[in-house]
Amino acid sequence: MDPATETSGRLPAHPGPAIWILSTGTEILQGLYPDTNAAWLSRELFGLGLPVARHMAVADEHGALREALELVCRSADLTIMTGGLGPTADDLNRATVAEAYGVRLREDTRALEQIRRAFSSRGRQMAASNAVQALIPEGAEILYNAWGTAPGFLLRPPPRGGLRATLLALPGPPREMQPMFQQLVRPRLLELFAADRRAVGTLTLHTVGLAESDINDRIRDLFGQDSKVNVALLAGRWRVDVRLTFQGDSPEDNAALETRWREMIHDRLGGINIWGEGDVTFPEAIGRLLSERRETLALAESCTGGLIAKQITDVPGSSDYFLEGFVVYSNEAKIRRLAVPEALLATHGAVSPEVAEAMARGARQATGADWALSVTGIAGPGGGTPEKPVGLMYFGLAAPDGRLKHRRVMGFRDREAIRELAAVTGLDILRRALVRYHGLDEPPEAA
Repeated sequence: MDPATETSGRLPAHPGPAIWILSTGTEILQGLYPDTNAAWLSRELFGLGLPVARHMAVADEHGALREALELVCRSADLTIMTGGLGPTADDLNRATVAEAYGVRLREDTRALEQIRRAFSSRGRQMAASNAVQALIPEGAEILYNAWGTAPGFLLRPPPRGGLRATLLALPGPPREMQPMFQQLVRPRLLELFAADRRAVGTLTLHTVGLAESDINDRIRDLFGQDSKVNVALLAGRWRVDVRLTFQGDSPEDNAALETRWREMIHDRLGGINIWGEGDVTFPEAIGRLLSERRETLALAESCTGGLIAKQITDVPGSSDYFLEGFVVYSNEAKIRRLAVPEALLATHGAVSPEVAEAMARGARQATGADWALSVTGIAGPGGGTPEKPVGLMYFGLAAPDGRLKHRRVMGFRDREAIRELAAVTGLDILRRALVRYHGLDEPPEAA
C-alpha cells in the first residue's frame, strides 16, 4: 500500500552542501535486496536540513567502485558510502577509498580489540580474516562499532587530487548502520555543516477516491509556482499522496507556507477526499473519527474474510470503538449470525445490494453498534457469471438512525487485489459517512 510512483514539480534550489549516497553491493544491482539504507539516510538527513542530492549504487568490483568514487567525490561535498566493510574478498570499500584518497591503510588496535570482544561476547573466536576490518584509511576519524564488528570512518578530502568530498563510510547492515549514524555521525554532521543547514519542512496529504491524473489536473498550476515549495504526487495501488516540501528562510516561514498550501490543496481537491496527513494510517484516521464522535462499529464480511476487521484492530485502542466482526462466508452463516432472510438469498443471491444491506442491518442489531459495515462479493478466481463477474462487490452501511445504504463496485480480476480494494473501499464508505453523516446519498467513487 505504499506509494509506488512519483510525479514531481520543479525542485527548489538547494544552496546547502551537495550530499550524495553511494550504496555498494552487487546484490543491490541484481535486485536481490532493496536499498533501504539510502532511503533511511535520506530521511534522516532531510530532517537535519541537509537534503540529499543523489543516490548511486555500484557493484563490489574494484574498477566500478573506483570510477564511482572518483565521480561522486569530485561532485559532492559529502559522500556517504554504505556496505563493503566486511571481512570477505568482495568487501573492497576501505582499500578503494584509501587508494582514491591517496593514503595508506593502517591497523587500528582499538578497533581490532573491539572486533575480538564482539566475537567473544557471542562465545566465538575471531577468525583471522576479520582482522582486515580493523584496517582504516590513514588520517580518518574512526567510528567504533558497538553494534557489530566493522568500524566506520570519516575521511576529509585530500589537499590535492581534485576530490572535494568528505567521505563517510558506514557498515551495510541496518542494525549497525542506523545506531552508528544516530549516535556518532549525526552530531558530527551538525558540527561540520552547521552554517549550511536549511530550514526544511514537509506536509503529506493522503487522498483516496481520486486518480493521480485527476489530482494533477486540479493542481497543475501549483507545480513550480513557488521556488520555496516542491509539489510531488506519490501514487500507490489505491491512494495518491500529495507531498509538499518547504524550504523557506526560517522555520516560521515554513510554518506559514504549510498553512497556506494546506488550504490551497484542500480547496482544489475537496476536503472529503483527503483522509489524513503525515504518518497516520487509513484505519487510524477512521478510528479517530469514531473516537471523536464516541460511536462504535461492527463489521460483517464475506469475500474479505475478516481483512477489514484486521485493519481496524491493527490500531492500538481500537477496542474503544470496535465491538465485533462477523466473517460469514456461507449463506447459512449469514442466516444464522446476521438474520439475513433465507428468501432474500434465494431471490437475489448472496452477492446483491439487498443482501449487503441485510448483513449491515443484522450486524448492527446483533451488536448494538452505532455503525455497521458489510461487504459481499466474488473474489475469484472462480464463481463468476456474466451477470455477476469476478470482482463484483456490494457494500452495505447501517447508520445510527437505522438508515441503510449500499454501494456497488467492480474491482480487478486478481483475488488478492479484489480483497484489498474491497477493504479500502469499505473503509472509505464508512469514513465519508462519518465525515458527513447526512451525506449518505453521495457514495464515494471506487478507490
